[in-house]
Amino acid sequence: MKKSLSLILTVALLLVFAVFALGSGDSDSTTVEKDGSKSTKAASADERTEINIGETLNANDFKITYDSAEKWTSSNQFIQPGDGKQFIRLHFTISNETKSDQYIGMTDFECYADGEKCDMSIYGDDTLSFDKLSSGRKISGYVYYEVPVSASDIEVEYETSFWTDKKAYFIVKL
Repeated sequence: MKKSLSLILTVALLLVFAVFALGSGDSDSTTVEKDGSKSTKAASADERTEINIGETLNANDFKITYDSAEKWTSSNQFIQPGDGKQFIRLHFTISNETKSDQYIGMTDFECYADGEKCDMSIYGDDTLSFDKLSSGRKISGYVYYEVPVSASDIEVEYETSFWTDKKAYFIVKL
């Protein structure tokens, strides 16, 4: 009797987990907006979702607008890039489109220059902090990276789906 009850509970938990995974807010598509118009890009293993400056990514319960990308120079003599490197910063505006509080911030992004992972740098009041964002609210700020001066292909990744590891790529053109 105890074994069959245990088996039933195990199967029920697996079914609940499967329903949750299939019915979660993550979808197999992302939407990119530019100048108020929307275009949906179906997610597949070989297709990349690329976002350029001025576009908005709708994914993972957030609207992430890619406002700008630029080279950045620190006025602090102790905060300087390493030899052959430069600082860049990207500005994002993010809104929580869910009915509950969500966490998001600079640590949700990863930078790659010519395929090599770059270090994130943290600087000050204008940095996109990692924080809880209330339903329907916005946050904005910069994400800083140290990249090689010679890099020709710089992109910043954002994971759009926890379940599928699908990513969107913010293209950096300096």
